[in-house]
Amino acid sequence: MTAADGGYLFPDEFRAEVIRDIIEKFSMRSLVRVIPMKRDVMKIPTLTSGPKTTWTEENATKSTTTATFNEATLTVYKLASILYSSDELIEDSDQIDIVDLIITLFAEAIQREEDRVITVGNGTTQPTGLTTARVATTIASIASATGNLSFDDMINLEYSLPQKYHSNAKFLVHRNNIRELRKLKDDNGRYFWQEPVAAGQPATFHGYAVIENNNLPESELFFGDYKMGYWLGDRGQMSVKISQETETAFTKDQTAIRVVHRVAGNVVLGDAIKGLTGIA
Repeated sequence: MTAADGGYLFPDEFRAEVIRDIIEKFSMRSLVRVIPMKRDVMKIPTLTSGPKTTWTEENATKSTTTATFNEATLTVYKLASILYSSDELIEDSDQIDIVDLIITLFAEAIQREEDRVITVGNGTTQPTGLTTARVATTIASIASATGNLSFDDMINLEYSLPQKYHSNAKFLVHRNNIRELRKLKDDNGRYFWQEPVAAGQPATFHGYAVIENNNLPESELFFGDYKMGYWLGDRGQMSVKISQETETAFTKDQTAIRVVHRVAGNVVLGDAIKGLTGIA
């Protein structure tokens, strides 16, 4: 249809939905301990070894003892982004709040990046991840006996974690290694893997919850109490600024949407988490 036929009288259709990919439902933030921070650096005293008691006899000289303290540090890093949207897009999308959608997308992107840095963050320009702490030996690890993920490996990993952390311990595993775990059976052909007992609950392996984390390299996995072992420090919630007064926005009829998120993360108690490495 041409303009002469009245074609321009028919406005373009704008559908009241946006096609986009879904995000992972699980968040590492829910697995670790989250604490508020009022400053950019927080020092956390940690007890390396506590005082010991000894039996003594009447009128005997008592033995002395010591306690050793260390210090874990949470350092805040800034995560930020700016997106420009044309004023026409915002005005024409009368069935969708484009600005609100963009803010939601930013929040989802921040969640994905938090998940990544809690797992593999380098600790220099971003929070320290579990894999970085393992390389630094803050988290101790054992090596796979054969390179092929086996039930013996999982048992060795379980028993490398002190018993006091077992009640809240979970496996953190890449999807490809979950596939291998699901195949492991006992001598009677029964699978060690158990499906969730209720909707919203995780599957279990040998009685412990399994959390899928695809930011992990396939060569390693973790087992531990992450709320005891890892702290995520919030220096404030995601802040959003919307402006049409930047040079780019003003000259091109655009709206600038800027988000800033400041967060810290580190392993504060390495003994509460153990790793398994050398998985082929």
